[in-house]
Amino acid sequence: MRDEDALRARIGGTTFVTLLVGIIFYDTGNDSIIKTRVGALFMLSVTFMFTMAQPAAILMVLERPIFLREYFVGTYSVATYLLSKLLVELPVGTIQVLYGLTICYWMVSFQAQFVWMFIPLAMLGMATSSFALCLGAIAPDIRAAMDLLPIAVVPQFLYVGLFIKVKDVPMFFRWPQWICGMKHAMMIMDISEFHERNAANDKYLEDNYIDRDRTWLYALILIIIALSFRFLAMAAVNANSTSITR
Repeated sequence: MRDEDALRARIGGTTFVTLLVGIIFYDTGNDSIIKTRVGALFMLSVTFMFTMAQPAAILMVLERPIFLREYFVGTYSVATYLLSKLLVELPVGTIQVLYGLTICYWMVSFQAQFVWMFIPLAMLGMATSSFALCLGAIAPDIRAAMDLLPIAVVPQFLYVGLFIKVKDVPMFFRWPQWICGMKHAMMIMDISEFHERNAANDKYLEDNYIDRDRTWLYALILIIIALSFRFLAMAAVNANSTSITR
């Protein structure tokens, strides 16, 4: 929060992209073409994934020398450091999602309830930033962290049902969807967006193995993913600190 330029850039980026989504997908929420509506949900998910993951990974790398210096003199522990970052990221990320979604929600005319888009997008942002912390903890520099980020994020696009139906993915390669935060966030939004029961909506949900009665299960899995990567980041930072002391 002390870096006002970074904060302004983050707000500016969110404003530009969500406004662009609102213009490009203007009033498509009233469209009967499911792929177009899924595309709007997809673009929002991608926006908040990258705008929240990149700052987390970069800051982790930049703050590492300061953290190690203060860690070695006993100022605080790894757990305290990561908890303090979470306490800062949580309100900032939540406000960012609320702000960005407010810009484009009514422009696109989404059929999903506002709250059932806000909650999964905020949770997705936290899950992605947690993963970015892991990358920042193991990457030797910012360039390496940025090179690793697309490798970790882009494959998730294949499991959201936009480019290929999940049922058409080879059986032996469907399991990664269960550890993809984007997949679960999209399923929660899809259930709300396509809540009307008709042949087209039912077929889309069925083709992508989305169960209307499992919204809270998908939310729980998304929370578990976010927490798991936080603990992995803690382990990575701790291992890095231990190796240096040796």
